[in-house]
Amino acid sequence: MTINLTLARQCCHRPRVDDMTLINNYCAHGDVSAAATLLGRYERGLYNFLWQTVRHHQDAEDAKQETICNTLRNLPQFRQQCQFKTWLYRIGHNEAINIVRRRKRIEIHESPERCLDAPPETDMNATPSDQLMQSERVSALQDAIAKLPAKERQVVLLRTQEEMPFKEIARVIDAPLGTVLGRMRNARQRLSALLSQSFAV
Repeated sequence: MTINLTLARQCCHRPRVDDMTLINNYCAHGDVSAAATLLGRYERGLYNFLWQTVRHHQDAEDAKQETICNTLRNLPQFRQQCQFKTWLYRIGHNEAINIVRRRKRIEIHESPERCLDAPPETDMNATPSDQLMQSERVSALQDAIAKLPAKERQVVLLRTQEEMPFKEIARVIDAPLGTVLGRMRNARQRLSALLSQSFAV
Protein backbone atom coordinates (compact mmCIF):
# COMPACT_ATOMS: atom_id res chain seq x y z
CA MET A 1 0.00 0.00 0.00
CA THR A 2 1.24 3.51 -0.84
CA ILE A 3 0.98 6.08 1.93
CA ASN A 4 0.97 9.77 1.00
CA LEU A 5 3.10 11.40 3.69
CA THR A 6 2.16 14.83 2.34
CA LEU A 7 -1.15 14.38 4.16
CA ALA A 8 0.69 14.42 7.46
CA ARG A 9 2.60 17.59 6.61
CA GLN A 10 -0.62 19.37 5.66
CA CYS A 11 -2.24 18.42 8.98
CA CYS A 12 0.60 19.48 11.27
CA HIS A 13 -1.63 22.12 12.91
CA ARG A 14 -3.94 19.48 14.39
CA PRO A 15 -3.56 18.37 18.04
CA ARG A 16 -0.93 15.67 18.41
CA VAL A 17 -2.30 12.14 18.71
CA ASP A 18 -0.08 9.56 20.42
CA ASP A 19 1.61 6.89 18.33
CA MET A 20 -0.36 3.93 19.69
CA THR A 21 -3.70 5.57 18.92
CA LEU A 22 -2.59 6.11 15.33
CA ILE A 23 -1.33 2.53 15.11
CA ASN A 24 -4.62 1.17 16.44
CA ASN A 25 -6.65 3.37 14.07
CA TYR A 26 -4.70 2.07 11.10
CA CYS A 27 -4.64 -1.61 12.12
CA ALA A 28 -8.21 -1.84 13.39
CA HIS A 29 -10.00 0.53 11.03
CA GLY A 30 -7.73 0.83 8.00
CA ASP A 31 -7.31 4.56 8.63
CA VAL A 32 -4.70 5.50 6.02
CA SER A 33 -4.49 9.09 7.27
CA ALA A 34 -3.46 7.75 10.69
CA ALA A 35 -0.59 5.83 9.09
CA ALA A 36 0.41 8.91 7.10
CA THR A 37 0.48 11.03 10.25
CA LEU A 38 2.44 8.39 12.16
CA LEU A 39 5.12 7.94 9.50
CA GLY A 40 5.22 11.60 8.53
CA ARG A 41 6.06 12.39 12.13
CA TYR A 42 9.42 10.63 11.78
CA GLU A 43 10.11 10.99 8.05
CA ARG A 44 12.81 13.66 8.16
CA GLY A 45 14.72 12.14 11.06
CA LEU A 46 14.49 8.69 9.49
CA TYR A 47 15.85 9.95 6.16
CA ASN A 48 18.80 11.70 7.84
CA PHE A 49 19.54 8.60 9.91
CA LEU A 50 19.51 6.42 6.80
CA TRP A 51 21.63 8.87 4.84
CA GLN A 52 24.28 8.82 7.56
CA THR A 53 24.51 5.05 7.04
CA VAL A 54 24.45 4.83 3.23
CA ARG A 55 25.95 8.29 2.46
CA HIS A 56 24.02 8.55 -0.81
CA HIS A 57 20.74 10.35 -1.48
CA GLN A 58 19.05 7.78 -3.74
CA ASP A 59 20.13 4.91 -1.51
CA ALA A 60 18.68 6.74 1.49
CA GLU A 61 15.41 7.31 -0.38
CA ASP A 62 15.27 3.64 -1.38
CA ALA A 63 15.94 2.57 2.20
CA LYS A 64 13.25 4.95 3.47
CA GLN A 65 10.63 3.59 1.07
CA GLU A 66 11.50 -0.01 1.97
CA THR A 67 11.35 0.91 5.65
CA ILE A 68 7.89 2.42 5.24
CA CYS A 69 6.61 -0.63 3.33
CA ASN A 70 8.01 -3.08 5.89
CA THR A 71 6.72 -0.99 8.77
CA LEU A 72 3.18 -0.95 7.40
CA ARG A 73 3.35 -4.66 6.62
CA ASN A 74 4.44 -5.51 10.16
CA LEU A 75 2.55 -2.85 12.08
CA PRO A 76 -0.10 -5.30 13.38
CA GLN A 77 2.73 -7.21 15.12
CA PHE A 78 4.00 -4.14 17.00
CA ARG A 79 3.58 -4.89 20.70
CA GLN A 80 5.17 -1.88 22.42
CA GLN A 81 8.27 -3.76 23.57
CA CYS A 82 9.95 -0.44 22.79
CA GLN A 83 8.96 2.97 21.47
CA PHE A 84 7.55 3.01 17.93
CA LYS A 85 10.36 5.33 16.84
CA THR A 86 12.95 2.81 18.03
CA TRP A 87 11.16 -0.01 16.21
CA LEU A 88 10.93 2.10 13.02
CA TYR A 89 14.61 3.01 13.13
CA ARG A 90 15.53 -0.62 13.74
CA ILE A 91 13.73 -1.58 10.51
CA GLY A 92 15.45 1.32 8.76
CA HIS A 93 18.83 0.24 10.07
CA ASN A 94 18.36 -3.23 8.58
CA GLU A 95 17.28 -1.80 5.22
CA ALA A 96 20.25 0.57 5.08
CA ILE A 97 22.71 -2.23 5.90
CA ASN A 98 21.15 -4.37 3.17
CA ILE A 99 21.60 -1.58 0.63
CA VAL A 100 25.23 -0.99 1.63
CA ARG A 101 25.97 -4.70 1.31
CA ARG A 102 24.13 -4.99 -2.00
CA ARG A 103 25.46 -1.95 -3.78
CA LYS A 104 28.89 -1.79 -2.16
CA ARG A 105 29.24 1.92 -2.50
CA ILE A 106 29.58 4.74 -0.01
CA GLU A 107 29.83 8.28 -1.34
CA ILE A 108 31.14 10.54 1.41
CA HIS A 109 30.95 13.92 -0.38
CA GLU A 110 27.19 14.17 -0.92
CA SER A 111 25.08 16.07 1.62
CA PRO A 112 21.49 15.34 2.68
CA GLU A 113 18.82 17.09 0.61
CA ARG A 114 18.09 20.55 1.99
CA CYS A 115 14.35 19.94 1.85
CA LEU A 116 14.77 17.26 4.52
CA ASP A 117 17.40 19.08 6.57
CA ALA A 118 16.54 21.36 9.45
CA PRO A 119 17.80 24.92 8.89
CA PRO A 120 20.70 25.94 11.12
CA GLU A 121 19.81 28.10 14.09
CA THR A 122 21.18 31.64 13.99
CA ASP A 123 21.76 33.96 16.91
CA MET A 124 20.21 37.22 15.71
CA ASN A 125 22.24 39.18 18.29
CA ALA A 126 25.58 37.74 17.21
CA THR A 127 28.05 39.97 15.42
CA PRO A 128 29.22 38.97 11.90
CA SER A 129 32.51 37.86 13.45
CA ASP A 130 30.68 35.67 16.00
CA GLN A 131 28.48 34.19 13.29
CA LEU A 132 31.53 33.35 11.20
CA MET A 133 33.22 31.63 14.16
CA GLN A 134 30.03 29.69 14.93
CA SER A 135 29.73 28.61 11.31
CA GLU A 136 33.35 27.45 11.31
CA ARG A 137 32.82 25.43 14.50
CA VAL A 138 29.69 23.77 13.12
CA SER A 139 31.45 22.98 9.85
CA ALA A 140 34.46 21.56 11.68
CA LEU A 141 32.22 19.39 13.86
CA GLN A 142 30.27 18.08 10.86
CA ASP A 143 33.52 17.28 9.06
CA ALA A 144 34.85 15.50 12.14
CA ILE A 145 31.68 13.42 12.56
CA ALA A 146 31.85 12.45 8.88
CA LYS A 147 35.36 11.08 9.47
CA LEU A 148 34.27 8.78 12.29
CA PRO A 149 33.99 5.04 11.63
CA ALA A 150 30.46 4.26 10.46
CA LYS A 151 29.41 2.42 13.63
CA GLU A 152 30.64 5.21 15.89
CA ARG A 153 29.09 7.90 13.69
CA GLN A 154 25.74 6.12 13.86
CA VAL A 155 25.73 6.11 17.66
CA VAL A 156 26.76 9.77 17.86
CA LEU A 157 23.97 10.89 15.51
CA LEU A 158 21.26 8.83 17.20
CA ARG A 159 22.33 10.27 20.53
CA THR A 160 22.77 13.92 19.49
CA GLN A 161 20.31 14.43 16.64
CA GLU A 162 17.56 12.00 17.63
CA GLU A 163 18.20 12.37 21.39
CA MET A 164 17.76 8.63 21.93
CA PRO A 165 18.69 7.04 25.26
CA PHE A 166 21.59 4.61 24.96
CA LYS A 167 19.28 1.65 25.67
CA GLU A 168 17.09 2.62 22.70
CA ILE A 169 20.17 3.05 20.49
CA ALA A 170 21.23 -0.47 21.45
CA ARG A 171 17.84 -1.77 20.26
CA VAL A 172 18.03 0.15 16.99
CA ILE A 173 21.46 -1.16 16.02
CA ASP A 174 21.00 -4.55 17.72
CA ALA A 175 24.12 -4.28 19.86
CA PRO A 176 24.79 -4.74 23.60
CA LEU A 177 24.52 -1.59 25.71
CA GLY A 178 28.18 -1.86 26.64
CA THR A 179 29.13 -1.86 22.97
CA VAL A 180 27.07 1.27 22.34
CA LEU A 181 28.66 3.05 25.30
CA GLY A 182 32.11 1.99 24.11
CA ARG A 183 31.46 3.35 20.62
CA MET A 184 30.28 6.64 22.08
CA ARG A 185 33.37 6.88 24.26
CA ASN A 186 35.67 6.14 21.33
CA ALA A 187 33.81 8.64 19.15
CA ARG A 188 34.24 11.39 21.74
CA GLN A 189 37.97 10.74 21.88
CA ARG A 190 38.27 10.79 18.08
CA LEU A 191 36.18 13.96 17.80
CA SER A 192 38.28 15.69 20.43
CA ALA A 193 41.46 14.83 18.54
CA LEU A 194 40.01 15.83 15.15
CA LEU A 195 38.69 19.14 16.43
CA SER A 196 41.98 19.90 18.15
CA GLN A 197 43.69 19.45 14.79
CA SER A 198 41.12 21.63 13.04
CA PHE A 199 41.59 24.58 15.42
CA ALA A 200 45.31 24.17 15.95
CA VAL A 201 47.21 27.35 15.21
